[in-house]
Amino acid sequence: MYKSVWLLVMVVAVALANPDGPPTGANPQLCETMLPGHGATTASGKVPFAISLNADKYEKAKSIDVSVYAKDAAAPFRGFFVQARRVGGPTYDAVGSFISEPADGTQFIECGTHNSAWGHADRNKKTRVTATWMGPSTDIGPLLFNATVVGLSKEEYWTEVLSAEITFGSANGVRSQGMLLSAMVLLAYVVRK
Repeated sequence: MYKSVWLLVMVVAVALANPDGPPTGANPQLCETMLPGHGATTASGKVPFAISLNADKYEKAKSIDVSVYAKDAAAPFRGFFVQARRVGGPTYDAVGSFISEPADGTQFIECGTHNSAWGHADRNKKTRVTATWMGPSTDIGPLLFNATVVGLSKEEYWTEVLSAEITFGSANGVRSQGMLLSAMVLLAYVVRK
């Protein structure tokens, strides 16, 4: 009897251990809809948050630093949920994986694939959070990062906070194409002589 009660207490404690992070267990649609399940939003006006990237291309074995930040440090946020998605693709198709150790107060989340989403793990105020993301190793078309950001109250959130688009490519590929074009021009010049 006591073992059953103790087990029940432990299960409840584990279930409640992280009540402030994105509730993918309690809100299984989060990975698809990116809606936090807080009811209708009271947010209005211009989005006070943004996403920045340290690259404009994704390529095999190259990572990208992704930051979610408050445009005004005096107006922080408490929660966020972000995924990389195909431009014009299925709205629920998260691609790539977050690979760095999650920053304090954040966590990586499985949305179909390992660590394909990133979100808050507590409700502390944040002005900027950064994580490292690894994209697909082949060209699957242009991508962007899509976030939902929760302000100071859970009823105030913004959806479709979007990064700039990134495309597949590499400096080596561009350099190789440039060298090939130069060689072709040189060959055409020599043949004409």
